[in-house]
Amino acid sequence: MPDIRKLRVNWPAGLKLRREPEPTDASFENVMVPFRAVVDGIEEPFRYSDRFSFQKVRTQAGQHGWLTYRDGSTIYLIPADPGPVSDDGARFRVDWQEGLRLRSEPEPGLDSAMDVNVAHGTIVVSQGEAFTHIDGYVFQRVKVPDGRVGWLTRSYGDIVYMVRLEDDDGGADDEDVVTGTLWVVWPNGLKLRSEPEPTLDSFLNVTVPYGTQVSALGEPSDHGDGYRFQKVTLPEGMVGWLTLSFGDTVYLSNEEPDLSVQPVHTAQVSEVAGMWAEMR
Repeated sequence: MPDIRKLRVNWPAGLKLRREPEPTDASFENVMVPFRAVVDGIEEPFRYSDRFSFQKVRTQAGQHGWLTYRDGSTIYLIPADPGPVSDDGARFRVDWQEGLRLRSEPEPGLDSAMDVNVAHGTIVVSQGEAFTHIDGYVFQRVKVPDGRVGWLTRSYGDIVYMVRLEDDDGGADDEDVVTGTLWVVWPNGLKLRSEPEPTLDSFLNVTVPYGTQVSALGEPSDHGDGYRFQKVTLPEGMVGWLTLSFGDTVYLSNEEPDLSVQPVHTAQVSEVAGMWAEMR
């Protein structure tokens, strides 16, 4: 009994049904399988050359033949039923400041966009291989930290939106090793930053609340103005830098705070203290 799986045509112009697994006019059966059509994929794709691979299929009308599965890095057939979600795939970090829109399909149109924005710095787990779209986009199916699964834009031309952690030039081998657990102990919460520096440009528009447990990544970074920053992973998977300390003041502690005791916000102490707290 041959291995059969459901596949979907993901090429806007549709695919030519062929009698043989070869990219020739003579093999074309004068039947076009339309965009989004679901077919039965029979056994594994046949590798015709380094460039082309073909998939033996059965259409919904019962026709048998071959469809182009791959042309170089472009994949034309994707799983109609992607199968079980795995945590074993390669890990990627979202590397686009505005975050990336999670999509239901590997397409750049509005119809595929889900109401989920995956924030800059979030670590995601890849599901299967990347898909190259006709317009030049490369999409990757991923699992995001809250368990949802969809497609993210991996690259477009020379623009890279997701960095594979083992390829990250930012020292991923050292910085992305979990070195401990810390808690936010600053009453006003701490600003998550893209870089270990106390500037407005580095602020990711995310404030991590008091009492939040985070995972420390690598060793702290000392800043020339007296700050110490710690790279962390938040519970939802987002990665960035938090202020660890400034002088004798500690903002991240390895001891869990007593959440039953309401902390006093610095703005309630004095107006000057509140303004100073804005830097944290």
